[in-house]
Amino acid sequence: MKAKYTLNKSLWKHQSRGVQLGREVGHVFNMDMGTGKTLTTLGVAVEIGACRILNLCPKVALDVWPREIHKHVEGDLVGISMTGTRPLARRTKDAFQGIRRCELHDRPYILSVNYEAFWREPLLKMLYEIPWDIIVCDESRKIKAPQGVQSKNAYALENLCRPGRTRPLPLALDGTFLAHSMLDAFGQMRFVAPQVFGMSYFMFEKRYAIKGGFENKQVVGFQNVDEFQERLAP
Repeated sequence: MKAKYTLNKSLWKHQSRGVQLGREVGHVFNMDMGTGKTLTTLGVAVEIGACRILNLCPKVALDVWPREIHKHVEGDLVGISMTGTRPLARRTKDAFQGIRRCELHDRPYILSVNYEAFWREPLLKMLYEIPWDIIVCDESRKIKAPQGVQSKNAYALENLCRPGRTRPLPLALDGTFLAHSMLDAFGQMRFVAPQVFGMSYFMFEKRYAIKGGFENKQVVGFQNVDEFQERLAP
């Protein structure tokens, strides 16, 4: 399959820089609302010729991505969203019928699935069957909880590839990447670049959090902040 689509508008300087940063190994687009995170993501897809894109997003954003594709893209990129209230098994069947049609007619596609659904069966098993070129986490703070089922399964989809497959390009989108504290970074960076902070949340917290309060279990401050910022720098 070949990517036969392009953007129908020019990118702003910060969006072009985002595309250049994200095209090689993935990136966190920590951009404010209205600054074009979706357009920048589509720019990365055009740049690398992505044909199979998985977009994990909040339920309220499922209808947004097809509109954004129609607005910004010229060509054959198809937006498939798992919307509706029907049982998950039925929505999964419908979505993968759409994917099969795209594969049959050599048309690239973006499948948008909400965070509450993607890790449930039979959907998760089918997602593992597809050799994704890009996996997007839109509003990536949804995967910040290290032990959360959404965070662990997003990491697994991105990093535990089948033998012989190339790791999908990971893109995280969020205007409030560190919404509450530095500790929000671990689950999101585990998805994008697990080598930045490693795989142990215990060691991450020990390195950057200061504990105190009741039984010395409450986070009362932070340390090694300069090192933390350096590790997150592009």
